[in-house]
Amino acid sequence: MGSIEVPDERRWGAQTQRALQHFRISSERMPMELILALAEVKRACARVNAGLGRLPPDVGQAIAQAADEVLAGRHPDEFPLS
Repeated sequence: MGSIEVPDERRWGAQTQRALQHFRISSERMPMELILALAEVKRACARVNAGLGRLPPDVGQAIAQAADEVLAGRHPDEFPLS
């Protein structure tokens, strides 16, 4: 697919950036309720998998912390649809 520039201030990766550049088809936003629900699931999975030894503790903690930030409303613009 080739390399692509992702702005430094963004928390998403190359695939999201590609989608934004090539598929600008609406101004629709991801529903906040869905974002919050996914953050809850990610946090729970990170804690369980770290507790079971299937995820390094520092990685589990980082994922849980990121989910907590999302749940606190700190990154509302990091979930674009288009």
